[in-house]
Amino acid sequence: MDSRREKIPCCAADALRQIRRIDVGGTIIGFTMLDAVFAEVAAMGIGDDAALGKELVRRVREHNYVPPGGETLYAAALVREYRADRRPGSCDCCR
Repeated sequence: MDSRREKIPCCAADALRQIRRIDVGGTIIGFTMLDAVFAEVAAMGIGDDAALGKELVRRVREHNYVPPGGETLYAAALVREYRADRRPGSCDCCR
């Protein structure tokens, strides 16, 4: 079985619990499956912000709506959140 499919929420309530809100150009947007996307992308070891943003948007689009023409704005917000999420001490086990 595809391991990415195993992470898909089993019901609407589970999906709702997995939503993370991020400021995208001054508007708060809710994203589902963001933790899974961040984990997958972290395993890729992408260091360049431009390449990282493209990959994050590509993967986020699999589970969320990204408006046409909004890729650059979304990429910047996702990279910012990804970098903040990956800082030492940012996870629940380090707090």
